[in-house]
Amino acid sequence: MLDWLSKMFGFGRKSDSTELPVATPEYVPLSKTFTMILTVEEEDGLGCEECYELLDQYVDIYLSGEDPENWLPQVKHHIDSCACCKDELQALVRVAEVAR
Repeated sequence: MLDWLSKMFGFGRKSDSTELPVATPEYVPLSKTFTMILTVEEEDGLGCEECYELLDQYVDIYLSGEDPENWLPQVKHHIDSCACCKDELQALVRVAEVAR
């Protein structure tokens, strides 16, 4: 899959030389790109993976009429600083509200 993404989006392209390229603003290895995306993390906070695992609980608390920030403050802190997780939360809330 990494090869396919590299070809499709040009991530992680290597030069013709046999030396491994150094990460520069123009070249960031694909594995490092994914690592950066998946480890958006605040000091003493949650990363995206941990936040994602708690989003269902967060939505359930929200839909019950309680403030989820009281129960899961780390999730609230993370979604305030992570657009990807915030978008995921909003999508889950929309789906859950339609399903009610």
